[in-house]
Amino acid sequence: MSELRQDLVSGDWILIAPGRGKRPHQFKAKKRKRPSKKECPFENPREAAANGVVLVSVPEGEDWKIQVIPNKYPAVIKNGIWEVNQDKKGPFHVLPGYGYHEVVVTRDHDDTFPDLKPKDALLLFQAFQNRYKSLVGDNNIAYVHIFANIGETAGGTIYHPHYQILAIPIIPPDVSRSLEGSRNYKKKHNACVHCTQIVWEMEQKKRIICETEHAVV
Repeated sequence: MSELRQDLVSGDWILIAPGRGKRPHQFKAKKRKRPSKKECPFENPREAAANGVVLVSVPEGEDWKIQVIPNKYPAVIKNGIWEVNQDKKGPFHVLPGYGYHEVVVTRDHDDTFPDLKPKDALLLFQAFQNRYKSLVGDNNIAYVHIFANIGETAGGTIYHPHYQILAIPIIPPDVSRSLEGSRNYKKKHNACVHCTQIVWEMEQKKRIICETEHAVV
């Protein structure tokens, strides 16, 4: 069972997940090469899923483009817990490693996110959104993290493009500090810190890469 433990000095919560050490590493060999489809566990996500479960398939059937599966080597698990309570272990405050750890697999063996067609990228974001809405329905969940490790140097262990969803009962330290900073800015200036940054960057027109009615990069 994974465990969340609070650091005595910083107060940050640390996730300890021994089970993650069992996951396969396609890049361990000294002579590295691109893994083929034949040896790829994500060519058939159901076979790579925990208990063979597919949570979401878009679309359904053999022509799927995206499948969401429970991680076979999860950092956190629900494990029959209905309410997450803080406990003490020696001098440490601890929480059970409760949560959800899912893998989102796209169909093509080589196409990472920048290679996706716009309509397929939209499907992927819709899958993220649907899982997010489902997971936050659990009252024990405080934070949902969606991310991708692409390539060996980024921590990826499987070549086939995939993304991960981690839902946990605490807000990570870095995110917590950002939220607190945003609240403090609001109290001090009676303004949204992110809106302030956007207005400034749009006026300066020096660092804007892309601007739409919905977002600024």
